[in-house]
Amino acid sequence: AGARPRSISRPSLAASDAKLPAAGAIEIFARDAIVVALDGVPLAVRAARTDRSESGVAVTLEFDRATASRVSIRSDVPGRLANGHRELLTVHAPDGGVVLERLLDAQSGEVAVELATVAGRGRPAVELFDLGLRHILAGYDHLLFLVALLLGVSRLPSVITTVTAFTLAHSVTLSLAVLGFVAVPSAIVEP
Repeated sequence: AGARPRSISRPSLAASDAKLPAAGAIEIFARDAIVVALDGVPLAVRAARTDRSESGVAVTLEFDRATASRVSIRSDVPGRLANGHRELLTVHAPDGGVVLERLLDAQSGEVAVELATVAGRGRPAVELFDLGLRHILAGYDHLLFLVALLLGVSRLPSVITTVTAFTLAHSVTLSLAVLGFVAVPSAIVEP
């Protein structure tokens, strides 16, 4: 990554989010809710594109490249939607490589990238573990499901086996969905 980033934000709205507006209205919503700044100077959106699928809607916003030492991105998308919505934010370098990828929610809607430190990151496993841990602990639905599984368990080895089986099953199903092997509409999955 260099000091000339091209930022792309992909707020994903589930297809079950009731009656989604036309593509143009979603793009206007994204342009209004997302602010990208280089060294504190906000950038104008150069292009916007909407991609729809059975599993949801992705809006891609592109910003002109410029020389800078810090990129900051603030998104109000999750805060403007129903409680619990998250947004996948991806920042690409000019060569197309991923500089930053974060899952934003209503409480953590802003990120900053010091471009001088991007090249030396190299710790994706730690970041993925942290993201997974926050995903499970912040997801009350995960915790309630796990508590329901543990209601009939009274011995420590059974608790460890149940928690491990739940974590592995959740990881496998999430991996299959992310890799595109399984595509189930969110209207079925979420309930």
